[in-house]
Amino acid sequence: MRALRGMHRIERGTVEFGRAFEHFLIEEVRAYLSYSEKHLPLAFWRTSRGYDVDFIVGNLDLALEFTSSRLVATEKTKRLRAEHRVRKVMVVSLDPTSESSRAGSSCCR
Repeated sequence: MRALRGMHRIERGTVEFGRAFEHFLIEEVRAYLSYSEKHLPLAFWRTSRGYDVDFIVGNLDLALEFTSSRLVATEKTKRLRAEHRVRKVMVVSLDPTSESSRAGSSCCR
């Protein structure tokens, strides 16, 4: 669609890239749940201090955080684990290191 409009490539590191990255992953999760016929609710989580997690799958079964950043901040997932009883936390990022796994989160790159 962007090519048809004559729009340029989305450059990594821009806000637009981050939004596109997050949107792509959200649609992938929704497609997976649909194809696998898992009828689990999806929710968004935000604290009164403004911390958020992109997706809560099921009844706090899985928290998913998506970030196009190369540096993953694990504070959000730590807070979610501390304030709620989330069974599993997963961070999907472009971070080439595995530091987020040290904070008790799974990390996908």
